[in-house]
Amino acid sequence: MTTLTPKDIVAAARSLEGVPYLWQGNDPAVGLDCRGFLRATLDRLNYAVGFDRPTDYSHGTDTHALLDCMKEIMDEVAVEDSQPGDFPLFQIRRESFHVGMWSAVSPFWIIHCHAGTLKIVDQPLDPRMGRLVTVFRLRGLSAS
Repeated sequence: MTTLTPKDIVAAARSLEGVPYLWQGNDPAVGLDCRGFLRATLDRLNYAVGFDRPTDYSHGTDTHALLDCMKEIMDEVAVEDSQPGDFPLFQIRRESFHVGMWSAVSPFWIIHCHAGTLKIVDQPLDPRMGRLVTVFRLRGLSAS
């Protein structure tokens, strides 16, 4: 098995820049939401994930499926220990989460599905994004 580096992960995510935003989207040829972006990034790295089950965003408790899936394949890291290639998870409403990927950490830049631009973008972290809940790192990731 090839060891992934943060640069590999960021490059995979950047290859999706410009893909249209699509609510519940999971196909880069059509459009992605934040969960689809995470899955597509990991697919490009041949990193097996358990994100096959659909998410019904109309039911608040189903949004926790994203958090559960991330916990299956990633470890939580402290914000101050973040590095490019880590996945920050934000709470944007009471029962709704948003995930992206740090492309830089000093200052923070995030690659994510941006509903405002309707596509995947790499941009400075917007303080209005929501409350940062935690940061995840893929298990077995080599040092930066």
